[in-house]
Amino acid sequence: MVSMFHADSRTVIVLMALMLILFSSHGVLAKSAKITDLGTLPGDTVSLARAINDLGVVVGESTSDGSFETNCFIKRDDQLELLNSQPSWKGNCVVSDVNDNGEVVGRVIKASGAPESGFVWRDGVMNDLGFPSDYSVTPRAINNNGQIVGEFCAPSSWGGCVPRGFVWQNGSYTQLPCQAVAVDNNDAGQVLALNLSSCPPAQPNYPKGMLWDNDAVTDLDFNPVAINNDGKVVGVKYLANSHTFVLWQNGTTSNLDIQFYPMKINDLGEIVGRTEASPETAMFWKDGLSTELSSFKKDQRIGAFALNNTGQVVGYDVIDNEGRGHAVIWTQKRMSASRSSL
Repeated sequence: MVSMFHADSRTVIVLMALMLILFSSHGVLAKSAKITDLGTLPGDTVSLARAINDLGVVVGESTSDGSFETNCFIKRDDQLELLNSQPSWKGNCVVSDVNDNGEVVGRVIKASGAPESGFVWRDGVMNDLGFPSDYSVTPRAINNNGQIVGEFCAPSSWGGCVPRGFVWQNGSYTQLPCQAVAVDNNDAGQVLALNLSSCPPAQPNYPKGMLWDNDAVTDLDFNPVAINNDGKVVGVKYLANSHTFVLWQNGTTSNLDIQFYPMKINDLGEIVGRTEASPETAMFWKDGLSTELSSFKKDQRIGAFALNNTGQVVGYDVIDNEGRGHAVIWTQKRMSASRSSL
């Protein structure tokens, strides 16, 4: 009886340990996450990372305390390089995305009161997208085929403008139907858009989502945020007095059991984002588990903007007692288990 009791106890202990690992893997994820400070451009004090490709190339913005102007950077090796270095592209620069070919899209306000000029950066050269010079152009994403999506705004007689979505390829653009502004695209050419006005078939309570696929339009009953190469879409569904986060694929919408605002989804179905409550916290989601990413400072703002397919997440983190944020990258260690650890 004594030997049986010891055997059963050992079995119980082993089972409890396995259950602890299984159901607490998000804790392991956070503790073992490797966070790296990417620094700033020379002379700057603040930065953030917006996007990363599968080769680990990072793009973002950098500025200094009290400055109202930001510069765009690209990190390909150990150093951050100034992206908008050409004299004609000086100004307030904001980057949006980078593809696996190293092409970068973003926008620059070249002077106070000037419209936003959309660009694609290739091999050290900023290229204008070719819209009329008085249009305000905001590229949002670029896929690995060089297709760029975003929105433009033409000036009007009443002083404002109505945003319109576009799909740009090889020097020319196509306007999206209705008053839809593009937010993301994938390598299949599917374009995710936010429809700002009523468009047949009529939907109540705008704005709502739209998936544009070779001129075919699929209405989405939520606000879309990002799409991966499998056509999975993450977004936010607003209800009467609340909202929920959803995942959509092939016409089916399911609720996501997450408590943070999703920013990106990769081809593995992993999602990153940041909490809505203050202070913001960077989050990672996989296989039904939400994980709080590690931080240099506790109880400070931290956010995750994007991730790639190799386990790298980029965003920003507060790095000193003055509240300055720096661009950071979290690197995870891929494991064979279905619920891996960072």
